[in-house]
Amino acid sequence: MPAVPHLRRDLQWLPGADASERQASSQVLLLDPLRNSFARIDREPLEQLAAAPSACDPQLLASANAAGLLRSRTDTRGAHWHPVKLLSIRLPGLTSAPVAAWLARRSDWLFGPVAVLGWCTMMGVALLAIPVYWERFHANLPGLQQFFSAANAPLLLATLVLTKLIHELAHATVCHRMGARPGAIGVLLLCGAPCPYCDVSDSWRLPSKFRRIAIMLAGVYVEWIMAAVALAIWWFTSPGTVHFAAMNVMIVCGASTFLFNLNPLMRYDGYYILADLCGSTNLRQEAADAFSAVVMRRLAGNRYRTVARWSTRNAWLSAYFVAAKVYRVFIMLVIAAWLIGLADALALRPLGIAVASLLVLAIPLQTARRLWATVRGAGPWRDVGWPRRTGLVVAVIVLVTSLFFYPFPSGFQAVGIVEVADAVPVYLPAQGRIADVMADYGDFVVAGQPLLQLENLDLKLQATELSGKRQALQTQTDAMRRRAIDQTNLLAQWDSQVAALESMNARAETLSKRLASLRVNSPVQGHVLHPSDPMPQEQSVPLADPLAAARFTRSLHWSVGGTGRVDGCWCRIGDPTEREVILQVDADKRPYVQVGDAIRVRCDQSPTQVLTLQVASISTDNRTSQALTGTHTKFQVACRVPSDPDVRWRIGASATARLKSPEQSLAGRAWRWLREFFDVG
Repeated sequence: MPAVPHLRRDLQWLPGADASERQASSQVLLLDPLRNSFARIDREPLEQLAAAPSACDPQLLASANAAGLLRSRTDTRGAHWHPVKLLSIRLPGLTSAPVAAWLARRSDWLFGPVAVLGWCTMMGVALLAIPVYWERFHANLPGLQQFFSAANAPLLLATLVLTKLIHELAHATVCHRMGARPGAIGVLLLCGAPCPYCDVSDSWRLPSKFRRIAIMLAGVYVEWIMAAVALAIWWFTSPGTVHFAAMNVMIVCGASTFLFNLNPLMRYDGYYILADLCGSTNLRQEAADAFSAVVMRRLAGNRYRTVARWSTRNAWLSAYFVAAKVYRVFIMLVIAAWLIGLADALALRPLGIAVASLLVLAIPLQTARRLWATVRGAGPWRDVGWPRRTGLVVAVIVLVTSLFFYPFPSGFQAVGIVEVADAVPVYLPAQGRIADVMADYGDFVVAGQPLLQLENLDLKLQATELSGKRQALQTQTDAMRRRAIDQTNLLAQWDSQVAALESMNARAETLSKRLASLRVNSPVQGHVLHPSDPMPQEQSVPLADPLAAARFTRSLHWSVGGTGRVDGCWCRIGDPTEREVILQVDADKRPYVQVGDAIRVRCDQSPTQVLTLQVASISTDNRTSQALTGTHTKFQVACRVPSDPDVRWRIGASATARLKSPEQSLAGRAWRWLREFFDVG
């Protein structure tokens, strides 16, 4: 029978810093000098571990061993190694105690009771203002592509580092104010991005749960204050450096803090807050033990070794364990997709796919390792019979294989813009100077109503010169006709002059038509609309000079004096109440889109309103664009928007659609991914 390991002698037994006599007698705080970590444990079981470990409950021994409190010879340092840890590397830091002490003496305006109430009120007002002004708020927010663009990347990275540094300093400051000593502050390389960190594990010395939670919430509290202030600055400033810096602070400190720092499924502030509320010093390990007792013991039978027992608390902890595992897999897939996207932008797609593959393949490899341990009867499976072990492994393999080859619904996204349906373009008939404009954007016009007058000096000079020559030739022809009556030998010369006169009359008529065409009339009835094209091209610019073209985008009247181009669309005539969504779809998805298909479309202006629209038409010609990731060929899909007053989608607003493609299994998607990888280069 193997010897039971004893309690480590280097552990320091510490009472709470302000512990009352009752608390000091019931609980002990253990300091692990090797890991610089704390564990809070009841005094009675700790004394049993120190005096007679062989007489202790096996569950207590297993928990103490998992927490590293026993002198075990088993090296578990690599037991939980995972490739994703390579994306999170903690660099050595510097002591933060002097800075925290200096900040603590000057932080009453931020952490004092009255200040906390005032700042929380301000955060509440900012939070309530978002749904009230949601349409305007959302319309001014940039899209993901613009937010993560190369132009915004340096400012975004600087914002991330600065705000997270303030976040960690807030932890250190409140830690000092609460009576604990903050540890080192340094840099954590998270997916290559520098993120500051601060060690506040000394807060476990504090006997008050609310003080420890206050320390964990300090960073989030300060970041939300920054987000509220940034929201006000962003709201009242025009586009520029300050405007975009405020936007970055608002998004980083608002959304990312809620999604990451307060997320209890990741080992950040939210995890330690939940652990403190649950009274656990190692929530992840306790949740794993609870899952073994609640789920695995039910499947493997009573001979499955587990330190925990069935209870309502363990049922909740096992649910937390499953959620954390699923979320961890999800995060790995998101990081893998992000790495591929980053590699695409840097023209290093093969390297990105290789690194992402290492992360994704770690999931089935770890699963296979655990299944093999189950078959061998290792660890808690030691006393479970081999038929039951093998049957469970086979069932898991069959289930996973079925899910891997099961055809799941598939789809893809397309982006587009809201446009006026059936708008008739108006082109300039000839190149010339714009002399007069008789309509502007938004004006209602009828068919045949003049829109603008062009002026072409060359045509005018040609017409004037031709008119003089024509009059002179007409006079000569009339005189020749009278002389030819008496002198018949002049009849041939007269016929030649008549032919020249007819040719000159034809030229004059052509010039007259060209001069008449310099006045552009409306072809149909409707409103004058901007000549914007959902997929603009350079040749669609209606003005040759850049200054006039820039003014033309705001008003037709401001383009007077500019030089027009024959190949440029001047404006469009249509009904702005009749709208359609023009989507840009990748050319390789063309077989999956047919006229009459129903698709779900969401306008960025009203993100909560999703409409089911039908494909009205599909473009017959494709358009190609160049990007860092290569050449992209797209075609257009038009969907009519219903004329409903509740659908307030403005012209020019961005839209996103979800289109269906044939059902595809995970195996098919993995195979397509591998083909794309080996086809690169």
